[in-house]
Amino acid sequence: MMPSRRRAAPSLLAILALVGPSAPAWAHQPVMDMAPRWKGGYGVQVRHEWRGSDTLKDGDSKVDNPSGRRKRVNTTWLEGVYTFTRAARVTFKLPWIDQSRVTVKDGARLRQTDSGWGDLIVGVPLKLYDNRVGGTSNLGFTPSIRVPTGSTTADFPVGDGSTDFGFSIAYSRETAQVYQFYDLFYWVNTRGAK
Repeated sequence: MMPSRRRAAPSLLAILALVGPSAPAWAHQPVMDMAPRWKGGYGVQVRHEWRGSDTLKDGDSKVDNPSGRRKRVNTTWLEGVYTFTRAARVTFKLPWIDQSRVTVKDGARLRQTDSGWGDLIVGVPLKLYDNRVGGTSNLGFTPSIRVPTGSTTADFPVGDGSTDFGFSIAYSRETAQVYQFYDLFYWVNTRGAK
């Protein structure tokens, strides 16, 4: 079984290298794939994102913004992982969102804000390892769910009230000199409250 898995890895790597650049740049799982590989290991990290824009577009073209519309979203992610065994773990991502926007409603400028805990994302990465003297690699499959824990009551809510599902197929390889990670991910969004 080992020889066929070794032959399949370069093919998967080539496919993921072609598909990967077209995927969104945000991470669906905690940025800790290199995190604990031992039984009973765990890790927690905090990551922050700043996003903002006052650019309006119509398709690919930029349009005037005389009303001063803008949007700002600051997200602090609390992320964690627990490994039951090296091959099976559970991860979570819980965002604290602080956001505001200026929009136009009935001809008047309107500033809307909201902050609070967003929607919880839980994943179960399952990995098949191949450890060698010069490095290690793994092929992984991760089912995920986004649970509607964020509030949907504000004018600019931090949650949308939907339960969403995702899965990914990933390949990673590392040596003392290089770490590579390729991930093909699919997400199914359902209708929420907003």
